[in-house]
Amino acid sequence: MPESVVSSHPDPTLARLLHHAPRHVAESFTAEQLHGLSQALTNMQGATRHRVERRHSFSILGRKYYWVLLFGRDQRTRRRAKSLTGKTFSPIIKGLSAAIAASLLAAVSLSVAYILISGAIGIELFPDRPPAELHQIGEINPSAPEN
Repeated sequence: MPESVVSSHPDPTLARLLHHAPRHVAESFTAEQLHGLSQALTNMQGATRHRVERRHSFSILGRKYYWVLLFGRDQRTRRRAKSLTGKTFSPIIKGLSAAIAASLLAAVSLSVAYILISGAIGIELFPDRPPAELHQIGEINPSAPEN
């Protein structure tokens, strides 16, 4: 299809598609095929409309970045949505993730328990004054008046 026909097509999405297709492929479509492609692209775009759709690009230090915020009703069929949720992670990954999460929870719980128990029996974990080694180095002057 000549460049002028591709760029002047009434459907901008189809015009972009034809522009990026190899020239011999873009020129081989009949009017009926182009109409069918245009309808298919329109139907696909209609299904992906979102209630909130914000797209923004910006540059930092000469590199371009973008963010996209999409919000809308999930329009997938129940069967398709169900098939996608179960196949994201293998059982090994799930098991490792659970083990790591349990280990972190245990470490945090034991640390909190240690602090609470040592405080209850009177052990000072964080004394008010620094260790004697700092006085010897000269970083802290013990005779300096406190504010």
